[in-house]
Amino acid sequence: MKKFYIISIFLLLLLISLTYLYRNKVSENRKEDIAAHHLIDSFNSLPRAEQVKTCGSCHIKEYENEMKGPHGNAFFMLQKHLAYVDSKQYDDADYKFYINQNRGTCINCHAGDDQYKKILTSIPENQDSFRVYLEDHADKRPPIRKANKDSFITGIDCLSCHYDGNRVITNFDFVPKAPRSSPPYCNPKGSVLFSRSNTCITCHFEEYKGMVKMPEIKSSDCLSCHQQYDDKGKGVHYIYWRHDDKDHPQPEHLKIMDDITARYDTTSQKVIIQWRNTKLPHPIVVFIEPIVYFEVIDGLGKVLGKSEIRLNGRDAYNLNMQSRGYKALPGISGISLPLDGKSIFDTISNIKVSRNNGALELKIRGGEKSQYWLPDSTIIYSFQKRIKLY
Repeated sequence: MKKFYIISIFLLLLLISLTYLYRNKVSENRKEDIAAHHLIDSFNSLPRAEQVKTCGSCHIKEYENEMKGPHGNAFFMLQKHLAYVDSKQYDDADYKFYINQNRGTCINCHAGDDQYKKILTSIPENQDSFRVYLEDHADKRPPIRKANKDSFITGIDCLSCHYDGNRVITNFDFVPKAPRSSPPYCNPKGSVLFSRSNTCITCHFEEYKGMVKMPEIKSSDCLSCHQQYDDKGKGVHYIYWRHDDKDHPQPEHLKIMDDITARYDTTSQKVIIQWRNTKLPHPIVVFIEPIVYFEVIDGLGKVLGKSEIRLNGRDAYNLNMQSRGYKALPGISGISLPLDGKSIFDTISNIKVSRNNGALELKIRGGEKSQYWLPDSTIIYSFQKRIKLY
């Protein structure tokens, strides 16, 4: 029995020693990590990609989500678009010339300079002053980064919204936890201008300008709809967009095509399609073209009629392009999705029902093009639905 106690005490002491050594090793590793950050002579002298990776070394999940989302991929999206326009697949010579003459204008938003460093630091920290400034500078966009063009590859990254050239900027109600061991460049400062919408507006001004209050939508903040949140309601830095990453399926509240309903009128033999918007509180981005194709099919799969709805600002934007010396863009004129509770209506006529084809359905297929003047072959389909009619 005495031998058993001696062995037990020995094992307990061994366990305590190992635990102490492990914790001490973890602590030393943590000190080394912090020291490594502090040893960086100048955060501002690092290449852009290294700066962003430095942020990601601590904010691992936020970095991963940012790089998967539309902002981190903004410059790659632009490169892909330019490569397509310059290829033999695209045949509008005038637009090819136009876009190659104006690449810099595109980069303003696809790889713009840091907003706090170049724009917001010159504005009084007051929400009203900020909105007035934007109204007065509606046509201006964040300036292009003056660094080497290789810095563009991170697109709209951590620094674009969170850095003023000296330190990190975050929510106005930020309270630092003491004691802090962060390096000098990551010494967060709260700002009243860092709202859930303000950092979106300089690039997405048209949407902000056209915002309306809708009873179905509780908040008009951009991030309330477009950011992904975890189970505790904390934002994870993934921003939903039209080409969502496979690990981040689009939530139901952004699926505007879900609002489409339809019925068959036996008297007029028409399929009446109604699209009442309950999800979108602002105009669709001027360049994008959501398209919905409709097919009325019978029980045998025979197509009895077709129609389509295109949402775009082609006519209005053509005027803008013409003012810059470019002629009318290709593409088909579309309509706007109402923001006032009214509906879009479409009809498919001469739909006759017989005993042979009694089962009647409306097949809906929807998707988007990144620019409405591109061929329909570039549509990315993301929506399918069937409605029983008869």
